Amino acid sequence: EAQQAFEGLVKGWCRDPGARIDLVDALTRVEALERPVDPAEIRGILDRMARQTREAGPRVEDRIRAINALLFDSLRFESLTQAQVRDEFYLSEVLRRRAGNCVGLSSLYWALGDLTELPLYGARAPGHYCLIAEPLGGRRIVEPTAKGGSPTEEEVFRQMGPVTRRQQDRNRYLRPLSRHTLVAEVLNSQAGRFAEQNRLAEALRNFDWA
Repeated sequence: EAQQAFEGLVKGWCRDPGARIDLVDALTRVEALERPVDPAEIRGILDRMARQTREAGPRVEDRIRAINALLFDSLRFESLTQAQVRDEFYLSEVLRRRAGNCVGLSSLYWALGDLTELPLYGARAPGHYCLIAEPLGGRRIVEPTAKGGSPTEEEVFRQMGPVTRRQQDRNRYLRPLSRHTLVAEVLNSQAGRFAEQNRLAEALRNFDWA
């Protein structure tokens, strides 16, 4: 049932690639491919968190500061390395453990951004995912794994370790991406878990969807 529901979503996105994705709905549907998850509970937690940031000023920078203060100063969410990650790319686990990898923390940050009318986009770097905001006057990288900081493109690439010139092509990386790309990252992460469990048909299905 969960597979059929998600497959219907994928077909809908293919028919209308420009349609806006309900990020929480899509991310919880991915998790439901592996185990039960309560979207209403997750939305309730996010709503309560968002209410604590809605007094922020109207500027993009004001909203970013408010989310950063809530997540990383008040609630002390932490970044995990890939070696530490079990299932903290799922939004529910990020909320439960207050920790996540780049995909999990980006999922949380983007979901809160939606609730606080903070316009965000996805962004990829080699082996990494982060976010982009576009305040007046230019583009800003938002790095959830660095407490919502704003590194330069060069700093992001350096943190990823040695990369080839081809990988560092500015036309491929750190450019604004749609919500579909974050859902694809979660699908790929889940596929890795399925492969580890020898659930190869499900892993291949996820890779195909992504």
